[in-house]
Amino acid sequence: MKLESKYLVNLSIITTFFIWTDLIFNYSFPIHQLLLILTLILTGIYYIKNKKELRKVDFFKNKLNKILFVLLNLYIALDLVGILYSPVKKYSLTKYVVIGQMYILFILLIVNIRTKENLDKLFAAIGLGSIITAVSTFLAYFGVINLYIPFYGRMCLIPDYNLSATTILIGVFVLILLIIRTVQKPIRKIVFIGIISFLTIPVVYNGDSRRGVMLLLMSSVLVGIYLICDFYKKQQINFKIILALSLSVLIVTSSSLVLNKVLKNMSEKGIILNENTAKDDKTLELEKGHDIAGRYKSIYKGGALSKRKAIWDISIREVKTYSIKDLFIGKGSGYSSYIYVAKYSKDIQNLYKNNEEPVLGGSHPHNLFLVDILDGGIIKLLVEGSIWIIILLQILHLIKFNKNIFIMSGIVWICIFSNCLISGRYGFIYFKEFWLFACITCLLMYCEKMKLIDN
Repeated sequence: MKLESKYLVNLSIITTFFIWTDLIFNYSFPIHQLLLILTLILTGIYYIKNKKELRKVDFFKNKLNKILFVLLNLYIALDLVGILYSPVKKYSLTKYVVIGQMYILFILLIVNIRTKENLDKLFAAIGLGSIITAVSTFLAYFGVINLYIPFYGRMCLIPDYNLSATTILIGVFVLILLIIRTVQKPIRKIVFIGIISFLTIPVVYNGDSRRGVMLLLMSSVLVGIYLICDFYKKQQINFKIILALSLSVLIVTSSSLVLNKVLKNMSEKGIILNENTAKDDKTLELEKGHDIAGRYKSIYKGGALSKRKAIWDISIREVKTYSIKDLFIGKGSGYSSYIYVAKYSKDIQNLYKNNEEPVLGGSHPHNLFLVDILDGGIIKLLVEGSIWIIILLQILHLIKFNKNIFIMSGIVWICIFSNCLISGRYGFIYFKEFWLFACITCLLMYCEKMKLIDN
């Protein structure tokens, strides 16, 4: 069979789908890694045989793309140098299992996904992955399918329930905005959006992630306003449209609240999980009568970030002890996690009110900027800051030619940056979603430069 570029496109999209869903499912069989290797080999064979096609891949036609790619490589180089004087070299190298995979995926998507149609397929794959994740979470919690549940009383499939919520959210809003842009009939558009929201939003709401709920509310308002403006601009607003929108909002909101009530009642009665639900000795039991909706009140009452502030304070105290040399180059990759075990273990024990010794990687600054100032000093922090400035400039540039894509990119990057700001043991470079959407943003810039996306 002749190897054609369309096969590489489809294989790249399938690989992305499995890498995206691996964020939540943590596949025991490394199908995403095998697909990545297969795609890499076939892409290499194809472009060796078709060198003229490779010359058409002018990714650096856009200056912002070129600068971002150089900065990412410079950041990785600084991190690798930091490993040389790190107190935890092996721990610091561990993250390159993920970084290496995502770097390869970045290159593969750049050379294989170069049209508006292929990008739309990629968006659809990410959205489908998030829907499958949400539905699987619901079914697993009630014992319909056999997937491990890490918590009693919290609807998620992984211990990092914040990552679970934001992963679902990113894919959902990418898919919803794709539907708004590509589906022409207004009622059909509302029905599709309503079905997607019904399958996913109740799971996000009942995932117990305050970060996820805040991002859900913000994103819903933005997309809602944009959708209404889109209908108004196309003169499609009428009674049927208003009724359909109202019903969709009512059904999704009601289902979220009803599910919340069911979970609370189960917890109060001690009927925590279905007997068929997969669980083990590590499954954590939240307090009896655990009220997810009640926890969300801490968002506006205060206290939602109390532990984070204490952890950040430890990092800031450590930075204040640095010499001039340390301030410039840091104390080595992974040092930001090392201090919570070697120097501040008592503080962590007091914070979490237990006598367990902190494990390397279990405690860390939970902030991308603090990770880099501790590990690589001001030099690494400046490179990181430059990366985020370039991404911001890319997002702002997108508003000039397509508001739909601008809103999509804005929502996605707010979710990613929020995770990096209050999570992540290795900083932003370890986040798979960062790499994926950095690549997608560059591809959007490329398509705009080549006039492949309509205004």
